[in-house]
Amino acid sequence: MPAKKSDAPAGLRRYFKNAFRWANILLIVLTVMVYLAPYVSPAVFWPLSLIAPLYPWFLLANLFFILWWLFWRKWNFILSLVCILAGWGYFTAYIGLHFSATPAEGDLQVLTFNLHDLKDLPFKEGGRGRDMRPLLDFLDEIGKPDILCLQELHESPAAELAQAMGFYHHHYPEKGTAILSRFPLEKTGTIPFENSGNSAIWADVQWEGQSIRIFNLHLQSNRVSTETQQLSKQQEIDKKYLRRLRVILRKYKRAALQRIEQVEGIRAEIEKSPHPYIICGDFNDTPLSYTYHRLSKGFFDAFRQTGKGLGTTYARFPPSLRIDYVLYAPELESSACKVYQKKLSDHYPVEAWFKK
Repeated sequence: MPAKKSDAPAGLRRYFKNAFRWANILLIVLTVMVYLAPYVSPAVFWPLSLIAPLYPWFLLANLFFILWWLFWRKWNFILSLVCILAGWGYFTAYIGLHFSATPAEGDLQVLTFNLHDLKDLPFKEGGRGRDMRPLLDFLDEIGKPDILCLQELHESPAAELAQAMGFYHHHYPEKGTAILSRFPLEKTGTIPFENSGNSAIWADVQWEGQSIRIFNLHLQSNRVSTETQQLSKQQEIDKKYLRRLRVILRKYKRAALQRIEQVEGIRAEIEKSPHPYIICGDFNDTPLSYTYHRLSKGFFDAFRQTGKGLGTTYARFPPSLRIDYVLYAPELESSACKVYQKKLSDHYPVEAWFKK
């Protein structure tokens, strides 16, 4: 009598297919939660703001499941496909598809850049201060922007940079935030942040016969870079790992709550502006955050409107973060936007051009 064939391989395939099916469903649930994050204040439910930065990874995972189910010729691929299409607006916040967008001669060039206190630049000969020549070479290479909105830069280097570029108009009131301009500044001001080392400032720039108010923001920092880097290197999940994780979560929650307070003050100041405005800076939050949603409501995002390529602006761990922006009022029109993958800081510079 012939031996009965084993059903083990078929059973194993069914097991893995079921496991993948449930994993796909869980992924879709998490992705939908991320889609809800912009509409839920951290004051109401802060963990949503914690998973919002994972959107790019959820996107890749959904793409994997689409390919997986297509390989097995299963209709399950529709689930992840619909999930991606439902959040298409978020996809374009990370990937710019405007490949034909090109600035014209005479367009206003505005660049925002968190310089990380110049820590990524080499020391000068003799070790006294940082050598800004790599930064100046980069600015020359891209055609010397008309307006620089800088974060994490001390007053002395800001003055040195302005002098080297021939910018005689600058606003540097406090706490590492500066506006350097090729054009005259009519009025300047600050937006106070309570109990914070971060800051927000503004200046009215005279350009092409009109005044434009430039806002430069550096919203509350999460201050978890060191812990996340240490955590990524740790192989074992032990008490030390869990302790670091708790520190990260506590810091992130506190910073998220502070940012929404800061955004409300900024919105109030923006509404007072008698001029069209451009809002630049390091928001320390992603496009799927409540911070970004609240701050950008009613404005345009230059990268989403005219950007091309990858929108990542943070050069450290975790990768794929877009936290630096150029927003603008409906009265203005962006002609192009670009993120320069230039390693001069722990952030990448973002430049936007505006039509006359």
